[in-house]
Amino acid sequence: MEALGAWFSQQDCLVLAATWSGKSLCFQLPALLTRKVVVVISPLISLMHDQCLKLSKHGISACFLGSGQPDNTVEKKAMNGMYSVVYVCLETLLSFHCLMRCIMHTNKSTSEACGEPWNSFICHR
Repeated sequence: MEALGAWFSQQDCLVLAATWSGKSLCFQLPALLTRKVVVVISPLISLMHDQCLKLSKHGISACFLGSGQPDNTVEKKAMNGMYSVVYVCLETLLSFHCLMRCIMHTNKSTSEACGEPWNSFICHR
């Protein structure tokens, strides 16, 4: 409840909680209540894959980006804002960081380079 309260107050929040304690609701609800892309950083590819399957089963568009992603079109779809929840493993997050730094150095705006949905995403860990 505290994490969701922070989200409603537009404050940053770090949630450290035990397995099966409801952490997923902290980013699933914002994905449902807004049109923003929610980015979830997770080190566990199998967990990301499982969460994507469960969300898709309930009509929520979700994907995971990382070395375990067999579909090479998912990243482009994610960059075009086709998913409400995007799970990202650490090595992929680092490559996005490098991409954003390159964009800043070429003086292109984020919307020109990455598309509008990535201008206003929520990042949760």
